[in-house]
This record gives sequence, C-alpha cells and structure tokens, in this order.
Amino acid sequence: MGNHLQVRNVNLNLFPILLKLLLHRNVTRVANELCLTQSAVSGSLKRLRDIFSDELLITQGRELVLTEKAKRLLPMLEQHQISAETLLGGVAFDPASTTIRFRISTADWVSFLLVPVLTRRLSECAPNVSVQFIQGDRSNAKELREGVVDMLIGPEKISDWTGLNLFNDDSDYGFEQCYVDHLIGIESSEKPVPGIELDREIYLRHPHVTFNFGTRLHASVERDTLNEYELNQNDQFLVSEFTTLPYFVAATGAVSVIPSSLSNQMKRILPIRTFTPPLEFAPIKLIMVWANVRNNDPSMKWLRVLVRECFQELLDNTPC
Repeated sequence: MGNHLQVRNVNLNLFPILLKLLLHRNVTRVANELCLTQSAVSGSLKRLRDIFSDELLITQGRELVLTEKAKRLLPMLEQHQISAETLLGGVAFDPASTTIRFRISTADWVSFLLVPVLTRRLSECAPNVSVQFIQGDRSNAKELREGVVDMLIGPEKISDWTGLNLFNDDSDYGFEQCYVDHLIGIESSEKPVPGIELDREIYLRHPHVTFNFGTRLHASVERDTLNEYELNQNDQFLVSEFTTLPYFVAATGAVSVIPSSLSNQMKRILPIRTFTPPLEFAPIKLIMVWANVRNNDPSMKWLRVLVRECFQELLDNTPC
C-alpha cells in the first residue's frame, strides 16, 4: 500500500483531538475542553505527526501556526466530525445540560443591552451556559478562526477594520444583520448648552467626550461622519467605553453622541438630556459574525438563534 494510511491501523479517537488542536492552536485549552491532561494531548499530537508525516502545528514566535498540510486537513476534519455525529445519531448539543462558555467580542454598550435579556433567556433554557464578553481588537479575525472567540458583534460599516474581509465572496466568515440603532446627542440637563441642537459651529466648538478605541483614532460612525464632511470637533476627552460617556457628560458639561438605546437607559439614572445633533449620522447597523468552519457546529447554530432572538426582543420593546 506504499505510504497510504489504512483506516484499521489508525486510532480514529485522535481525530477529534486534532480538530480541536487545529482550531485552538493551544494545547492547554484543548486539554481543558476535552478533560484530558496536557501530556495526553501532547502525546496525541506526537502520534498524529507520525501518522500524517507532518508537524501539523509549528511554533512561530509565541504562537502555534498551522502547516500547509494542516490547513488542508482542517475542513476535512470538520466534515468528519459532522458525519460521525450524524451517523451515531447522538445529540451533539443540549442547551439545557451543557456547561459551555461562549465568548463574544463586541462593544461595551452592546453587552450592556444584551445582558438583561440574555439573563432571563439563559435561566429559562440553558441555566449552566455562560457568556464572556470581550472588547474587540485587531486580533478578532485570528481568534474567530481559531475558535477562541465564538462571535463578533459590530457595526457593519466599520467591520472591515478587523481584517475579516466580510464582503468578499471567498471570505472565511459569515454574517447577518441583527440590530439597528442610531446616534443621539447627550448633554447635562443641569448645564444645557444654548444653541447646541441648531448651530453646527456651537456644537463643534463645545467640549466633547468622544469614543476612541485604544491608542489610535478608531473608526466609528461618528468619526466617519466627521471625516466625510471634513469637520473637526473639540474632543476634550477620549474614552474607550461607550457606557462611561454619559457619566463624563453629566460631570463635566461636555456633550457627546451615544447609541439611542443606551441613552434611553442612562437618562433614567443620570442628569442628562438628549438632543438631535446638527450633523446627520448614518444608522448603526450591527451584524453578528462567525467563522464559516463552524457553520455546522450545533452550539454555534444555537448561539446565533439566541442572539438573533435577544436583539429582536430589544427591537420589539424599543419606544417609538
């Protein structure tokens, strides 16, 4: 038979371990997920390297990367897993009994909106499921592909900054629109600014508290609009969390723009009022994004439905 592998000579129990290793590229995480010791996973990797006559995972800097052969194997392993589950007819994912933890990368205002709805829904149908919200950054594409992050939720207009190339036909990622919001101006109700709603010059000149992610001038609907009109505003404070903006506004008398859904919540607890800015901001069209290699993962299918239903509930309860 030459160098061709014969199925009867291969331990097929190694394939699920290989799939997890290629997705996560982290021996410790795979060991924890499969309830194995690290030495057992390392030993399995050694045997798999012998079987395929390839290193499969190689060290590059501080991380493991896939060899070219491993990249070719990954989609076949995904299909093998799906076929095995179908053949056995087992229940691959039961939300009522699973203890899985999902990781969602998104902005803080999105998690602020989702958590109350998620809390109730999870208590009803998946009491042991947990959700970890992670602040997005440029590693999103890599982490989605590896399964470190299960889902990204962000504005459709600026999603390409993550390197996902969503709108290409050959993209490795799927997406769907899940929520629409718009930016609204906020100011202190105790220190209102005369003319702020009607006069663009007053609006731009007055001190602003502005969302800015990290150390660089981050893409946002607000920043896109200012750039489009070639305008500059007085950004006195720049912060990386939307949910802190109303507190700054109430404390300083500065103005800001935040998603309308967030302002509806914050007006109840802070001395702020909303106003229509003298600039027309595009709607915030949120999309949820996932890796195509996990399209048929039952847990991911369930998560997409859950998130979709949570956003629909939020839309249904939005004041007209």
